[in-house]
Amino acid sequence: MVSYRAVGIARGFASLGFRRYNSTLQTAITSSLLTNLFPSCKSCGVRLQSVDPKKPGYYLLEEKPQKKFVKKEDEVFEKFAKELSLEDKKLLVNDFTVPVSKGKDKETSVPESEKVVNEINPQLLNNFENKAYFASELKKASQKERLKLEEKHTNSIECIRCRDATYRSNFKEVSKEEYPLETLDSIVTKIPPHERVIYIINAQDFPMSLNPKIFQYRSPQEVKFIVNKADLLFKAKTVSAKYGQTFFSDYLFHKYRVPKENVMVVSGVNYWDFNKLLNFIDDNSYLIGNVNSGKSTIIKSILYTIDKSKKGKKLLSSRDRTKLEKEQDVLINRGRSSRPLSSGEKKKEQKRYEELFRAKVGPGVSYMPGFTRGFIQIDLEELDKTIYDVPGFVNTQNQIAHHHEIYSLIESPKILKQIHKGVKVYDKGFYTSKYETVKGGRCISMGGLFYLNFPQGSMFQVRNCINADFHLFNNFSKAVNVSLNLDKFPGMVTKFFIHHNEKSLSQYRRYIIPPFYGSIDLVIQNLGHLNIKPTGKRASNEPLILHLPLGLEASIRLPITNYIAKTFTGRDAKGNPLRKEHIVSKSVLALQRYAAKYPFYSNLINSVANKEGISEEMALSLKQNGDPFDDETYNKLVNEDYARISEWASIGKGMRLSYDNNTVIDERNKFDFWIE
Repeated sequence: MVSYRAVGIARGFASLGFRRYNSTLQTAITSSLLTNLFPSCKSCGVRLQSVDPKKPGYYLLEEKPQKKFVKKEDEVFEKFAKELSLEDKKLLVNDFTVPVSKGKDKETSVPESEKVVNEINPQLLNNFENKAYFASELKKASQKERLKLEEKHTNSIECIRCRDATYRSNFKEVSKEEYPLETLDSIVTKIPPHERVIYIINAQDFPMSLNPKIFQYRSPQEVKFIVNKADLLFKAKTVSAKYGQTFFSDYLFHKYRVPKENVMVVSGVNYWDFNKLLNFIDDNSYLIGNVNSGKSTIIKSILYTIDKSKKGKKLLSSRDRTKLEKEQDVLINRGRSSRPLSSGEKKKEQKRYEELFRAKVGPGVSYMPGFTRGFIQIDLEELDKTIYDVPGFVNTQNQIAHHHEIYSLIESPKILKQIHKGVKVYDKGFYTSKYETVKGGRCISMGGLFYLNFPQGSMFQVRNCINADFHLFNNFSKAVNVSLNLDKFPGMVTKFFIHHNEKSLSQYRRYIIPPFYGSIDLVIQNLGHLNIKPTGKRASNEPLILHLPLGLEASIRLPITNYIAKTFTGRDAKGNPLRKEHIVSKSVLALQRYAAKYPFYSNLINSVANKEGISEEMALSLKQNGDPFDDETYNKLVNEDYARISEWASIGKGMRLSYDNNTVIDERNKFDFWIE
């Protein structure tokens, strides 16, 4: 049996001043005794209360009685089913021991081999215009019974917030109270130091969803890692197990000395390697990770995998299904042979049960960060293990302070779900994938969420691995002007899912993308990445500029496709280097292995803001009415960026580095300005 319950964490004990390594108190807090003491929401783990609707955890003690909705078809079915004789009703419940009278008092059962099916009242059947409809109703009734969940999965309570979010996509108040965010420090210090930790990593924005601070609380040998959402990177489970497992275990081993056997790569939605995962997870493990890394999804998939693998736990055996189909067909059309369900119909039936199970069983799942609010204990009794779903955390105080503001800007929950869903990188992000050519000086806007400026006198190929379309503007000022005046540009309304005003754009922060050589991935946390590849000769060393809202983080990395699939080596079969034009046709393919010899990713450079906290470029663009900057203003901004890059790299590297228009970036120094 699988059961789950929520653990309310008593915050009041924090004031007693106990040290983190004094585990006695914290162990008591998470004990089973305290678990059962207070009712908690099964979806988010918050302690329930029925007093104040405005406070977290509010739920209704008793729902108001409502008239049960009955389909018209069911009304008709019930009406005529009541008129059936006793013998016919027994046929409906698959009872073929129909008594046949012999004399006044004796009754015998008809043997199976000599069974004669009594005629249904012809007048009853004539009331149905289509006999096939009657058969379909019987199939639906039997299917409802087969898809019925066990009672233990349907007796848990949800708070009003979770019910509205889960079943109505209604996020009324995207506030810090209803969707609280915490840092890794505040989450891990609530976990007893002797308990096991499993860190869930989002493959979609790797390595942004891996916070190295975890190794301040646990040694690399004590932490297990599950890399989730592998289905976004790999087309099949076998490819994920071969190339994904190799790359992620290489990275964690060489970077942090995590044993390779402590790493698993899975897909929570496709159940990739979940039978192995059941053995991989230790008893009393706490599943931690950044927001939207898929912790709750993995737990739901674990519960479904256990439910599916139970002995004798099948929707319906092949023999019983054939028997049921035959009985129904005989009931409607005597003498007609029965037809078992096709493989496609069986898959649809299994899918319906899966959807019902995932909707009703386990912790709640949402694309809204901060959905899980408390520790949720899940007892896997078939495995004799207990695991805990833990609230997701963010990496910076900036995200805690401003993350909710981003989601309040996005009005439609459908858009929120769409952009977090991700895309298949193996379709959108490889060298054979479709790309957009972006010429210098232009600006990309993705729905108004962020703006990416390209330097003048350059040309780039951009492959979009975020589940939203971007639009190209002639320059940044034009993009800002259209964002502010969508009523004047009705044809652009569909290109924006955020409607800006001057105040919202003034809160955007300007970031300089560090100088790079070759192609890179620009990673937007929780959303995906843009693969950017320079083509042709660049006229200057001007950097790319990214404008992001407060609370949204980004970084650059080497193209992840170089490590998860075989790529061109740039050499022929004899090991000779090839000219650029011959690489595609003559180069040997090989899998690139990560060995931590150079940086894999780099943070972005925060540009200097004015006294009001607004970047100079944004402040000027708000006044330009869509016109490009004059040469003097533009060159001034570029020179300030050169100085900022030099300052940032010198501090980060601990040595004096200079960057200007005369700096040459090539294979020898391409990582000089990258800081992890």
